[in-house]
Amino acid sequence: MPALTKIVFAASLEQAYRAGFAAAGGQDECVVPDLTMFDCRDTCSGVGSSVTPGKLKLDPVARSELPYDSSKCDRRIWNEGYGAQCSHSKKDGGNLCSSCAKSSNTPPFGFVTEPRPIERPNGTAIAWKDQATQKPPSMTIMREYLSGRGSSAGEGLKKLELFKVYTYELEQEAVEKAASSRDLEDSDLEDSDLEDSQESQESQESQVAGRTNKRPKSKKAKAASSRDLNDSQDSLESQDSQDSQVAGRTNKRPKSKKAKAAAEKAAAEKAKVAADKEKAAAKAAAAEVESDSYSDSGTDDSGTDDMSGSDSSDLEEDLGPVEEVEINGIPYIHETKSNHVYNTNMKQVGTWNSETKDITWEDDRFRQAHLAQMS
Repeated sequence: MPALTKIVFAASLEQAYRAGFAAAGGQDECVVPDLTMFDCRDTCSGVGSSVTPGKLKLDPVARSELPYDSSKCDRRIWNEGYGAQCSHSKKDGGNLCSSCAKSSNTPPFGFVTEPRPIERPNGTAIAWKDQATQKPPSMTIMREYLSGRGSSAGEGLKKLELFKVYTYELEQEAVEKAASSRDLEDSDLEDSDLEDSQESQESQESQVAGRTNKRPKSKKAKAASSRDLNDSQDSLESQDSQDSQVAGRTNKRPKSKKAKAAAEKAAAEKAKVAADKEKAAAKAAAAEVESDSYSDSGTDDSGTDDMSGSDSSDLEEDLGPVEEVEINGIPYIHETKSNHVYNTNMKQVGTWNSETKDITWEDDRFRQAHLAQMS
């Protein structure tokens, strides 16, 4: 048997197409289209061996664009840098499969029901491939978009950091639209059920009206008609009672479990966005304080070495009696006479509170800078 070359393979496809055309009873001339679209050697699993029917291996980009499957695990996997939903089924009605439930309570790449995170839980940045190849728009466009979303997180950020916040807000908007679409579908289903109930009631009333318009020919027929009428009225009263109960339940509780879950997810996403915004603001404040410190001290980086190399006697001559204090592992200088507190760049950041053993910050920027150094 000759080797299965590209020419032999193409000829086999054409013969199979013509045989199928003839078997279907085609009377016109058989025009063979481009059959290379049916060549699945690069997409079928088991390349180089037997191909399992129905088992197709999607490329990472196509897999990342698949719609959300509520029956599958909600955890996001790496998928060669494009992100995708875990393909395993959920376990015992939860949101994760048995494998993902054992690995970690905080997935490194988040959940597919949330926007893709900018960084891992340990603070390491995540380099999504589609973001790395995507050219950021102008800073004006990104700031206008964030302003339209009611976000001020982009103020004071450089273009790369601003682009990360901008991308996160885009994905957040997509999640909100998807949740709103699911709520709308649930509402349409409930409206459809109510319309079906009303149509059923109207049909029963019409049948009763038709029977009451016919006069009974005898006493037995009259009695039978009366029983039918009573039965129909009882049925209508029962239907009215059921409709009333349904309306009461609809007004007292949320429309559906999906709507409630979507609302909870939206609240969690807003809280996460707020935390990210606060973190970005803290980093911006730290950068601003650092810049102010250099400009006020009139020194370069060589003047901001660790305090262990400084002469405390020189500091006492300049400031008076001083002592070194640490707040959350961050070193500061405490001038005991004036009770002022300075950072390592000799910038006054506040005063010392001897009761709480903490700093009373002179400006919220210094507090934000301190928090940024801790993260």
